[in-house]
Amino acid sequence: MYNKTVLPNGIRILTEQIPGARSVTLGVWFEVGSRNENEAQHGFSHFIEHLLFKGSMKYSARDIAELIEGVGGTLNAFTGKEYTCYYASVLDQDLPLVIDILEEMVLRPQFAPAEFERERNVILEEIKACEDVPEDLVHDLFCAQLWPEHSLGRTIVGTIDSIGLAKRTDVIDYYQKHYVCDKLIIAAAGNVQHQTLVEQIAAAFAPLPSASKSKEELSQPVAAQQQVVCYRKPLEQVHLCFGGPAISRFDHRHEALRLLDLLIGGGMSSRLFQELREMRGLVYNVYSDYAVFRDVGEYVIYAACSQENYEQVVDVIRDQLSNLVLLPITDGELQRIKGHAKGNLVLALENTMNRMVKLIRDEESFGRIISVDETLQAIDAVTATDLQLLAQEIITPEKWILVSLGLA
Repeated sequence: MYNKTVLPNGIRILTEQIPGARSVTLGVWFEVGSRNENEAQHGFSHFIEHLLFKGSMKYSARDIAELIEGVGGTLNAFTGKEYTCYYASVLDQDLPLVIDILEEMVLRPQFAPAEFERERNVILEEIKACEDVPEDLVHDLFCAQLWPEHSLGRTIVGTIDSIGLAKRTDVIDYYQKHYVCDKLIIAAAGNVQHQTLVEQIAAAFAPLPSASKSKEELSQPVAAQQQVVCYRKPLEQVHLCFGGPAISRFDHRHEALRLLDLLIGGGMSSRLFQELREMRGLVYNVYSDYAVFRDVGEYVIYAACSQENYEQVVDVIRDQLSNLVLLPITDGELQRIKGHAKGNLVLALENTMNRMVKLIRDEESFGRIISVDETLQAIDAVTATDLQLLAQEIITPEKWILVSLGLA
């Protein structure tokens, strides 16, 4: 059973009651991420995510950890380009404890100077760790090339310089500007009573400030085109990303994009995996992926190969994409990727964490909660023509960005 309530202060509360569940996952989701940052604030959204775990007026960082683990629960967070989410999974009887902890973390963080400096060092180590993983690094380099001079092209974690120079007062100002009622969605999935949660949230989050009167304007990203960029680094393999802009999260063709991605590089039966790994033995790892934002999207293919196979791998990818655009897919392929998509969806939603995230993403994209049956019907409704038309729109290799890391 799905329910939605919008409090007078603008906080949106979503729930899905799951019969037979004995646990619940609660998510506190703010519509603020790295996209909201200017260049001087690069990494602030992620920095705040870290700092909110470092203690509040009521609980120390150790208190938070011990209280959650003392009931066998988990507490974590993640930051994206357009959101930051704090979430916990616990037994249903411990939901009031989770609400209390998240209320303290979000509304009354201490931002203690000593903790600020310690966490700065932690994030600097995280940045270095990301730079040591070629697969992660080449994706960051690709985004920087695809969205030049725009916050979507910057990393979520920040840089050594931006985090190293961050002032505590500036980070607090950023928190106070963006952690406001109309940017907050709270969702819960599991054994949860909607009205009881509404009452608890209304009381707990009443002190959260309202939005600023001046509406925040986000600049429109413009994708770069037709670039080949090689970054030198001593590696055993060449890591490459090849892609371009795609549809936004408000586009009605979500399910067609899901299927197109599965067809291209979304698993072991995908065209790229079969052609590059199974048929030719040119790669160990190849896949495709996509991201949707409020006004744009991006589509990317990743592969890693030896130096001597690099040009052949790129040629094969281009050939496969050209075939996809020119020729309709077969009915057998269409049925296979539909089965893949529906199975993935239903299996993923066995998890209350994934169900909580789905509630929020539905709210952001559609303004309502989409049932699983409705999504399955939408997948079934996609035709081979739909896929070919979408491919012809977004699969444009002649305009795409190719970024490689490790090419000598």
